[in-house]
Formats: sequence, C-alpha cells, structure tokens
Amino acid sequence: MTYSELAKVKLAALPFYNASESTPKTAGIEKLRSEIEEKFGDKIQGLWLFEDRSDDGGLMLLLKSTVKTKTEERLYLNAAIAEYVRQDIIFDYDRDLIQRENEAIEGAIIEGRMFTIYDCNRKDE
Repeated sequence: MTYSELAKVKLAALPFYNASESTPKTAGIEKLRSEIEEKFGDKIQGLWLFEDRSDDGGLMLLLKSTVKTKTEERLYLNAAIAEYVRQDIIFDYDRDLIQRENEAIEGAIIEGRMFTIYDCNRKDE
C-alpha cells in the first residue's frame, strides 16, 4: 500500500472533532457540523481539521466538495465555511490529497493530527 493509499484509508477512520476541546479558533465547528447538510446540501462531502505545525498553530481544513476549485461558487463556499471556523487555508481533497500536491496533508492524516468535522459516508460518533 502506498503512502497516499494509506492516508485515504486512515482519513476514513479519523475521529470526529470533540467540542469539549474547543478553542476560540474552533468555537464554530459544532454549529457548522449541525448546519452543514441544511446550508450546503451536497456541496460538502467531507471536511477535516488539523493544526499547522508552525509557531502560530493556525488551523487548516481539508474540504471534499462537489464544487470545482477555482470557481466563483467555490470561493463563496470557502467564505461561508470561514464564517464558522477561523482557518489559515482550506485545502482541496482532490487536488491536495488525491493528486498529492501537498504531502503535509498525508502526514497529518497518518500521524493522527487531523479530525473529522463532517463526512457524508459516516455518522458522527
């Protein structure tokens, strides 16, 4: 199994984010999770959270979406997500994980530093 395949398998089993661990940066996650299907429909298929390892510890999101990147609709979707969670960047599932444009994401998944906010294939545990 390749490193990328292992990351995809582990991503499907990552724990859901626990609201008791909430910080000012992550305070809106529970509200986002509860409103995601109603507000965004099938536009969001998966959303995962991890912290940047740099000194500022910024939040990063990985988004699996039916909305294509580099479109106006995707820009609005990212802005809507930002209303709930203050993050430094939203990575794209297909481009950054599947096409391996950002290997740091694979590392965050495999090292267990990522949490699931929403996954249309799994129920919140």
